[in-house]
Amino acid sequence: MLQAGDVIGEMAILTGSGIRNASVVAKTPVTVCVFAEETFRNFIRYSGLQDMLEKRWLLRPVIKLLPQFAELSSTVTDKISRIAEWKVVEGGKTMWLDDTHLYIFVEGFGSIVHADGTEEKIVNGEELGWRAYTEARTVEMSAASDCGLISIDASAYRELLKSTPQLNYHTRKRLTIEGDERVDWLLGEVPIY
Repeated sequence: MLQAGDVIGEMAILTGSGIRNASVVAKTPVTVCVFAEETFRNFIRYSGLQDMLEKRWLLRPVIKLLPQFAELSSTVTDKISRIAEWKVVEGGKTMWLDDTHLYIFVEGFGSIVHADGTEEKIVNGEELGWRAYTEARTVEMSAASDCGLISIDASAYRELLKSTPQLNYHTRKRLTIEGDERVDWLLGEVPIY
């Protein structure tokens, strides 16, 4: 679902592939502003937006496939891709996943290293570090192979929850369904983001 101000067709221009990967069906009357390819390409190139748009283009489908975001509108997943970063932990390396970021495990073979030396496998889609409305899960991650994670600054994500009712509602609903007993609002007062 798109809304006023959203852009469609920019990635075919950015990548130069000329391949269309989306069609538009209007649910209400729509006014569209059409740019010539060369005009749009020059605008993003000279505005310094190309790298940022390419990063978002690469992250959007990854974010949309994550279980916690799969049911959200494309507008919301685009907002998430604006504040998300792709992190790679190389095989054989470790990384401390702190409470200043939400980390979502996407690919590879990794495990959580416990204080007693035991390891617990990390599954795709698992949230680590800071987590909305529940306790942080700060851990040391060990990568058996190259591992890809989405990393989102916790303060930026809190602001997004505050300004995006669909994300806020969906997050609370998901945590309730998952039965996370540490969910703040089930225990009493909860800070409003």
